[in-house]
Amino acid sequence: MTAVQERLYDDTQMVYLNDLRLDPKNVRFRHKTSIMSENEMEEWLYNEEDVRVLMKQILRDRRVQQPIYVIEDGNGKYIVKEGNRRTTALRRIQRELIKGKIKDFDKDHFDLVPTNILKGNEHEINIFLAQIHVSGAKEWDAVNKGALIYDLMEKSGDTLESVAEELGMTKGRVDNYYRAFKATEMYGKRFPQDRNYVPKFSYFAELFQSKVLRTWIEEDPSKMDYFMELVQQNKLLVTYRGVRSLAKIIAAPITL
Repeated sequence: MTAVQERLYDDTQMVYLNDLRLDPKNVRFRHKTSIMSENEMEEWLYNEEDVRVLMKQILRDRRVQQPIYVIEDGNGKYIVKEGNRRTTALRRIQRELIKGKIKDFDKDHFDLVPTNILKGNEHEINIFLAQIHVSGAKEWDAVNKGALIYDLMEKSGDTLESVAEELGMTKGRVDNYYRAFKATEMYGKRFPQDRNYVPKFSYFAELFQSKVLRTWIEEDPSKMDYFMELVQQNKLLVTYRGVRSLAKIIAAPITL
């Protein structure tokens, strides 16, 4: 256990599955204008994420391979900071066991879950999770990385330099994630009718990875409005292909 780990959590502890609560601040719910109920969050994760695949993996392994990171909520329960999909998968398995739909397990087989109970303030916890999942071996999806980097800089006031140093990343890479998620948030505000705007991050990530498109936007910021309209109208087709095709069009010399 590293010094950071010793400061932020003790050894892995077993916690009752029924005492875990999903995190309403999860990036997957960022587009929601109101706090979702526990049932709504679980249903969303089950329908939108690969929870079914996780269920098969957990049943095959007969356990979750990695502890779930949680914080205490002050009421004897625990909020899941990392592992919301695994928690949802375990809940579904638990219900199916009780109903007798899954065989070869005791009904209480998954009642206790290995957890690491995090201490420290929100900023320290975010840095810790970022070191594991943004620049570490257990990588999050790009959108999760972008959201956390954005929050560190916008909400916590961290600088580009400090985030890059904390996470062991280049300033350029951190800047790309930050700009892409900032643009995603702008898109969500501009097109509130897009009720699930967060996955659109992939378009903006591709945009800021392109030197051609970055220059295009920097030379005329109003071009971002045009780009957002293309995204909203589904004019860019498959994410990276559409954005790269746009870059080729912009980079092509004008012939008269």
